[in-house]
Amino acid sequence: MKKTTEIKTCRYTILFLLGAMILTGCGKTVGDIELELPEGEALAMVWIEPGAFLINKDGPQSEVHLTDDGEFTVTFSDEKGPQTEVLIPEGYWLGATPVTQGQWEAIMGRNPSHFQSSGQNAPVENVSWDEAMEFCRKLTERERRAGRLPEGYAYTLPSEEQWEYAARAGTTTRWWFGNSESDLRRHAWYDANSDGRTHAVGQKGANPWGLYDVHGNVWEWTRSSPRTGFEDSDTDTSMRALRGGCLSSSAGFTSSDFFIGHPPDHRGISLGFRLALAPSP
Repeated sequence: MKKTTEIKTCRYTILFLLGAMILTGCGKTVGDIELELPEGEALAMVWIEPGAFLINKDGPQSEVHLTDDGEFTVTFSDEKGPQTEVLIPEGYWLGATPVTQGQWEAIMGRNPSHFQSSGQNAPVENVSWDEAMEFCRKLTERERRAGRLPEGYAYTLPSEEQWEYAARAGTTTRWWFGNSESDLRRHAWYDANSDGRTHAVGQKGANPWGLYDVHGNVWEWTRSSPRTGFEDSDTDTSMRALRGGCLSSSAGFTSSDFFIGHPPDHRGISLGFRLALAPSP
């Protein structure tokens, strides 16, 4: 689905004035924003229009297999099977990149990352879902006090549906750029090219909607429990879903529809997140 909203890069205070007007039905366009953080840090966010996309009713097209030597592999099936439409009824903003070590430290005052040698522009990792939500809470409180949030909106994690809809950017292929694994090196940091570490965000190509690193680098927490959005499927409410794959993932784990789940207090050196600004749940 191609976005039709006019996209403009705006300074922060202007953007939220525009955001408030569109919420009151004044018909103004909204666009990308640059959120100014302490310590000279900035965080770019992309406006994602409402829309819809299709998912397999029986679950992801990617399937996990355990090999004879105890390794996990993922295969991608071209058989889509019965599909169902997922609606994204309201627009939202999504971080152009995963939250970086510098951005995290500007709000939280410390850097928990294992790969600090990768630099302040590498994604923050080694954070739990609970800690990522605490980052969102602190940022929301800061911006509300300053009067810079549209009414009814809050900083949060994207839902699984919001994450996949934005990552796909209107595509139906394994990755947003197609189905060819040979092209993945140009678009993601994963086990074949990461050298076992994270890398500065934004070095690979952006998807058609302006989002970087949606495949690889770090797994991204969502606010959903795994399997949310799939019809007639169980949801494990004790877990939270992660999307996108990471620096140590094989290619199959980085596909647009693949997810894993961890408890919300779990940390890992490949676990990060992408910020959303969305209607309050």
